[in-house]
Amino acid sequence: ELTRMSKLGQPFNLTMLTVDMHHVDGWICDECGDEYPERLANVVACADRLAFEFIEWCKEQPWYEDTVIVIQGDHPRMDKSLVDGVERYDRTVYNCFVNAAVNPDHERKINREFTTMDMYPTILGAMGFTMPGNRLGLGTNLFSDTPTLAEQLGFDYVNDETAKYSSYFIREFS
Repeated sequence: ELTRMSKLGQPFNLTMLTVDMHHVDGWICDECGDEYPERLANVVACADRLAFEFIEWCKEQPWYEDTVIVIQGDHPRMDKSLVDGVERYDRTVYNCFVNAAVNPDHERKINREFTTMDMYPTILGAMGFTMPGNRLGLGTNLFSDTPTLAEQLGFDYVNDETAKYSSYFIREFS
C-alpha cells in the first residue's frame, strides 16, 4: 500500500495498528518464535523485530527521506504480565518520531508531561508545519518549548476539566 500511495505524486498518510501485545498475554502469529518461557515475551520480541524490519524496509524506499514515521503507544500494560512489581507510574508509553523535520534539544525529547491531545500538533510539527503559539485545540507541539496543559496545570486538573459535560461538544461532535 505504501508503494502504491507513494506513486500517486501526492502527500499521503498510512495508519497501522498493532494489537498483538494486548491482553491477555498477546497473540502468537506465524512470525513469532519461542525463545522465552513467557508467551507475552515472545510476542513482544516478535512485534519489536517486525517493527524494526518494517522501518529498515522503509529506509530502502525512494519516499523514505521525506516521510515522517510516528510510532505511538496508547497505554502502559494493563495486566501484570512481564511488569509485575513495576509501579504503573514508572511504566511510560513509548512514542518515537523517525525523520522529524525538527531536532529538539535533549530536554525537549524526554520526560515531558503530555496527553494524547498533544500528539496532533506534535505530528504536524514533526512534518515541518508551524502553528500559532505551538498549539492546536488543547494540544501543544512537543517539539517546541511551549509547556503542555499537563505541564502547566497538572494531569488531575486537565483530566477533571476534560471530563466535564459540554453541551457544545455533544451537539457538534456526537
